[in-house]
Amino acid sequence: MLNRLLAHEALDTFEYIIACDDDVVIRRGFIDLYLGLQTAHKLSLAQPARTKNSWIDHLITQRVDGVECRYTRFVEIGPVFSIHRRLFKYLLPLDVTSAMGWGLDFVWPTIVEAQGLHMGIIDAAPVDHSMRQPKTGYVSKDALAAMEYLWSIKPHLTVDEAQVTLNTVPLRSK
Repeated sequence: MLNRLLAHEALDTFEYIIACDDDVVIRRGFIDLYLGLQTAHKLSLAQPARTKNSWIDHLITQRVDGVECRYTRFVEIGPVFSIHRRLFKYLLPLDVTSAMGWGLDFVWPTIVEAQGLHMGIIDAAPVDHSMRQPKTGYVSKDALAAMEYLWSIKPHLTVDEAQVTLNTVPLRSK
């Protein structure tokens, strides 16, 4: 769907593209805070951390108290992620080998690192992903098979290689 939405856009006129599922709660002022931090920390690919009450598939995405952001080798494909224009030509259109996007979060680090760029999780601007239980609108078995096929044809990191924090930036006092 994101590919279809972006197909007729002049991507070079955008600084960032933010993809957001319809089942997250974001606080007032989120976009300015989030993109400000993504810019300040030069993260070409980023995601907001998840609040502690969120549905969480990957523990690394859970918000860490007292932290502004973490440089990682992992940014989850959803529910919210953002791409800076430096990566548009490398990540867009999104690879649809895995139609649900499963597994792209393990392919992306190889692309980001090959370009000498950074990715990470922004803890100071978390989102609440608890509106409804995820993975109910499709067959997980099929998404998993597509992910495994994607991994068979694309360079990618293992879970242990990807879900690491490389550096932590403490929350700045105001």
